[in-house]
Amino acid sequence: MRHESGIELAVMLPNVDNQPNFLHEQYGGKGIVFSFEAVDAQKEYERSKEHDVEIIFDLKDEEWGQRHCMIKDPSGIIIDIVQQL
Repeated sequence: MRHESGIELAVMLPNVDNQPNFLHEQYGGKGIVFSFEAVDAQKEYERSKEHDVEIIFDLKDEEWGQRHCMIKDPSGIIIDIVQQL
């Protein structure tokens, strides 16, 4: 994921030979959720589906004024894609 500002988030597969050894083990997935604000959460949700990303929380409009979904990267980190309505 890359923002026009240059901020970038990469997701990585565990046990890839070209990574340092400390990145080989899969993260346990407990206790961390990264939330990223999107202009269009529906578009990001559809794009995730097109790329076979693991969706763990389907797109939903919340009563507090957010639309969001959650995906899990290959190493177990949860990413919340949030749009302010």
